Amino acid sequence: MKTKFLLTFLLILSSPVVIIAQSGTQAEKLIMENFNQQVKCWNQGDIDCYCQGYYKSENTRIVSTRGIISGYEAIVASYKKNWPKERMGKLHFDQIKMDKLSGKVYLVHGRFNLEYEQAKPLSGYFTVIMKKIKGQWLMFADHSS
Repeated sequence: MKTKFLLTFLLILSSPVVIIAQSGTQAEKLIMENFNQQVKCWNQGDIDCYCQGYYKSENTRIVSTRGIISGYEAIVASYKKNWPKERMGKLHFDQIKMDKLSGKVYLVHGRFNLEYEQAKPLSGYFTVIMKKIKGQWLMFADHSS
């Protein structure tokens, strides 16, 4: 009887740890799905689709060598202005590392890589703050250089 009680007690104590670990893994999977969808959109030359990975808010911002751009609409306009289809190349991400800051916020670091048929490849690093908003993991802040 004591052994059964002890095993049940230990199982109850360990359950929240398992749930937390699974939710973190699920969040990271969904965040990676966001990045994978962006790669697919970019490689199809579709900026509108690519920008669906960002939170549609006036508080969303990107930082790059061009400066700070605030607001979803301004971000989309900037991408369209600076990345016409003929300059987009083929995108892939690597070296992605994620740090859970809270149940609804992740800090993500990684490298973007653009390959071109007739030009030198381009790569750089990014830091993104991902927020869980209405069940979706979206970019809230993006610093790429």
